Amino acid sequence: MLAPARADVDLYAGLEGLVTFPDWKNNDPTKAEHAGGNGFKLGLRNLYFGGELGYENVEGDHDISKSDAIATAGHFTMRDFTLDGFAYYPLGDGDWFQPFLTGGVAYAEANDRTITFSTTTRTLSSGAQQTVNVRSVAPGFTSSEVEWRAGAGVAWQATQDLSVRFVARYQPYSFSSRLNGGASFNFGFLVRL
Repeated sequence: MLAPARADVDLYAGLEGLVTFPDWKNNDPTKAEHAGGNGFKLGLRNLYFGGELGYENVEGDHDISKSDAIATAGHFTMRDFTLDGFAYYPLGDGDWFQPFLTGGVAYAEANDRTITFSTTTRTLSSGAQQTVNVRSVAPGFTSSEVEWRAGAGVAWQATQDLSVRFVARYQPYSFSSRLNGGASFNFGFLVRL
């Protein structure tokens, strides 16, 4: 995060890349093992404390089965609207290295569906045979919930107005008892506005 003077409060914006590892109940092999995406952050902070609003979007695919004529895949998406607080412990000359703890809440929306790709043969009016690719989508579930989240990370002050941050978080989402929660890892750049 940006390292303001001890009494200053700064506004910042940031972009993050993230990977989420959902923990499916019963280790369901038909579900995505991980999902990747990005996030946008907007926050305020002083040297020791901060708060931010955020939006995160991840998607993941997982092969369920394959045969000569049919392939089935799962597709998982999740969007989070977040509100997080941060507590920093600045280190180094100029406070350039900043380990931190974070906690907050997220409104999460998730969707999981099954996509089947197959081929079939049809007879044309001329009597010729034609192979056709068929894609069908079967809804799995759509669910939303509000959950707490907590984690820790480090920030490095690259310049006066730019910092780089890494965050590891746990969030106990269940989406109607389908998951046992999950971990996420975010890496991003924050710019003082």
